[in-house]
Amino acid sequence: MSKRKGKPNVGDYIEHFCSLNGRFEGIITEILSTQFIYETPEGNSRFCLYKENWNYANLSNYTQKERD
Repeated sequence: MSKRKGKPNVGDYIEHFCSLNGRFEGIITEILSTQFIYETPEGNSRFCLYKENWNYANLSNYTQKERD
């Protein structure tokens, strides 16, 4: 996706790279002052700081996992 990295918006689809737990992706559900919350295709809520390693991703990955 060619969107510039900055503060994402609710509904954006992102991938998050966590050095402790690996790679996750999901749809942003809430924006906070220093972080955002996103929901993974499995239904889990995860937190990500803006300064962490994350990128915008392709939403079709999310819809594909819901079908599996």
